[in-house]
Amino acid sequence: MQKKKDLYLIILPGIALSIIYRIIGVKSNWWEEILLIIILYLIAFIPYFISLFILKEKGMDTISVKKRLYLIISFSILFRIILLPSPPSLSDDIYRYLWDGKVQSHGINPYKYSPNSDNLAFIKDEYANKVNEPGCPTIYPPLAQIISLIVYKISYTVTFMKLFYIIFDILLIFVIYKILLFRGDNILKVIIYAWNPASVIEFASNGHNDSMAIFFLFLSFYLAMKDRPFLSVSSLSFSILSKYTPIILIPFYYKKIDKRALLLLPLIIIVLFWPYRSGIENLLSGINIYSHLQKFNDSIFYLFHSTLWHYLKDYYNPWHLAMIDSKMLVGVILTFVFIYLFIRNDELGWSAYIIIGLFIILYFQVQPWYLMWILPFACIYRGRAWILLTSLIPLSYYTYVKFYSPEKIWHESLILKSIIYLPFYFLLTYDFIKIKLRKG
Repeated sequence: MQKKKDLYLIILPGIALSIIYRIIGVKSNWWEEILLIIILYLIAFIPYFISLFILKEKGMDTISVKKRLYLIISFSILFRIILLPSPPSLSDDIYRYLWDGKVQSHGINPYKYSPNSDNLAFIKDEYANKVNEPGCPTIYPPLAQIISLIVYKISYTVTFMKLFYIIFDILLIFVIYKILLFRGDNILKVIIYAWNPASVIEFASNGHNDSMAIFFLFLSFYLAMKDRPFLSVSSLSFSILSKYTPIILIPFYYKKIDKRALLLLPLIIIVLFWPYRSGIENLLSGINIYSHLQKFNDSIFYLFHSTLWHYLKDYYNPWHLAMIDSKMLVGVILTFVFIYLFIRNDELGWSAYIIIGLFIILYFQVQPWYLMWILPFACIYRGRAWILLTSLIPLSYYTYVKFYSPEKIWHESLILKSIIYLPFYFLLTYDFIKIKLRKG
């Protein structure tokens, strides 16, 4: 009897999350009801945190670990299936993926022209009209482009495009499980990622392609742990060719991986970039444009920029000067921490955890799905602050409420930014001091 009761303590939060995702999934146009989805997004964290609390309780010991793991995995897949047919709720990035596939299907290099180019007028469709930054060439790496082309050839739909990235998201859950198992850790900690509403909504609902890059990155970590250097470097290459972020980790691989295996990295990158070589100049131009986009949901960068803006107010274009100086300051901090971690020669995964986490909190744009790069680390290492941040960051979407209103106002609330980040930095600092005191 007690076993059944304990089983329901896992099932009930899973059912509650399923209901919330079902409500999100039945809506046809969330852009008209952004405030409602933000509320549902936040509410989803209540059963999520309840499930985390329950799994820490000793009363659950009466259920075998295997049964609990099956429930966690089964529900995590169910959540994603529920949201698969739904339209993107809080992002339009997926329309760029689809458009890139169509452009390639006509034998055109996707890096060569922006979506609003007259050279592409003859193939424009409804997806082209929904692409953000239509005056900018695409910046997604070759592996992402290959997936876009495959999707176009099979089924040129939002649902099928999302399916690809949901599959990578589910594969990531299994890789996290394998890493926990290899380390002799509690395998049930996979729930931290698998049930997190941010991972479910940002990939299964919004359809972001980061899931592929993150999967290959953590597969690379796992293969490195298993002492499979050539496969590990190959997986790292695929991660970089899905999203450029993991490039910053290459030096740490140099310290931990067989040097001969690293020769594969440039080889694989060159091979996949080669068919797209004629558009490299436009690709770099596109990356430059995106690097100058509007600040959004920044925290430490916001403090840097605001302070410098104040001191530079007598100069010409002080806002722009403050942006440049803030980015330089961020670069200096990252460089010093990078050198420190490189010299310390810590575990590969730990070094990646620190540098990616620092990059996120120092960056001038922190979109909610960026946290999915750090959340899997919270399953492996201590990461309570990051888990908390995933539950607060949906508030950043409130900026869109005003932007998609008739007034078209882009304004970030400092109050909401404080609500998002102050608890995060408090818990991050508290945990850091606690660890230091324990070691001391």
